[in-house]
Amino acid sequence: MTNHYTVILGAEGKLGRALAREVAGRGCNLILISISKIDLQRFAIGLQLGKNVDVQAYKLNLGNRDDIMKLISDIKSHFKIRALINNIICEWSDEKKDCVCIPHELDYGKRFQSLAMITWLLLPELVRWPVAYIQNVVPVPYRTKESSPANSETISEMYAFSKELDEELKDTGVIVSVLHPTHVKTRQEFQLLDDPYVFNPMIAMVPRKIAEQAIRGMLAGERLIIPGFWNRLSFFLNRDTSFWFRLPLRRIIPRDEILNMGKGTSLQTSG
Repeated sequence: MTNHYTVILGAEGKLGRALAREVAGRGCNLILISISKIDLQRFAIGLQLGKNVDVQAYKLNLGNRDDIMKLISDIKSHFKIRALINNIICEWSDEKKDCVCIPHELDYGKRFQSLAMITWLLLPELVRWPVAYIQNVVPVPYRTKESSPANSETISEMYAFSKELDEELKDTGVIVSVLHPTHVKTRQEFQLLDDPYVFNPMIAMVPRKIAEQAIRGMLAGERLIIPGFWNRLSFFLNRDTSFWFRLPLRRIIPRDEILNMGKGTSLQTSG
């Protein structure tokens, strides 16, 4: 991956920055995209100096179609993209003064549409390589009262989108993976904590360890990546089996629909 670029969408949170450090540590240049109020310029400069790779940083309004089209067009004009990591589960917390993972408080529908749009726009660049990568960061689909029906439906759509995309690209060199960043069950556990012993020493993992396994699994061609033995065990014991096995193999948001979505500059929630 040396001399090529990896795009990380949602690079401002603890997990996003850990993923960036892990990719940079492997000698790959980076394009970091912030989807919250955090400016990544200082982090990008430090990473560039420390890892001896080129790091570009941008801010993007995921609700503005024109902004997305312009940024991706600029990226395609200036950089060779070989990997795309979609992390839309980070958000700024005024209480913590930091970027944390709190999926149930996000407008997942609009963010997922933007994720799909960016993926389709960058796909022509990815399929040019003998081997390229797409990784979607998706919360674990546990049954939980804290996850709204709308967000649960969007998580299902993200799974189906990844599954369909993998099927469509099976005859290319593009490998599509899904990453479950951590055990997700309660509001507290949505946070990617620096201290692995805060709420459960069996399942908690620091972002660095999650990132290590995420990138290693992506490069190894794994389709489903769940860092940590206890997290994997918990996933298979507690997942919603009806959710998992009934995912339709169909395009949730067609390519043409995504690229022409919305009137003016505002992305519309799909029905």
